[in-house]
Amino acid sequence: MVSKINNIEKVSFKRRQEALNNFRDLLNSDTKESDWQRLFDDNPFIFSETLSVKFDGLFNQVPLASGIPDYVFVRNNGFESSSGIVRLILTLKNCYFSEF
Repeated sequence: MVSKINNIEKVSFKRRQEALNNFRDLLNSDTKESDWQRLFDDNPFIFSETLSVKFDGLFNQVPLASGIPDYVFVRNNGFESSSGIVRLILTLKNCYFSEF
């Protein structure tokens, strides 16, 4: 189900620390892609603060012609809109995310 993830900007120090602890716990355990998706769904500021692109909207599980990426971000600068996708890639014990 596609949903927009809101409230990307305002995050308390306590919530950042909790997200960082959860991120660290996931890195040190056997995880599934759904574990990482839940972390990013609950803490979308991780994307907005770590990706090199700034965006106005973040949506999860958007069906596209090429498949269903984990996240789609949209940027609107007033004159034109642009978008990109984030696909989570799991390896043995690490999760990487890439931007396209």
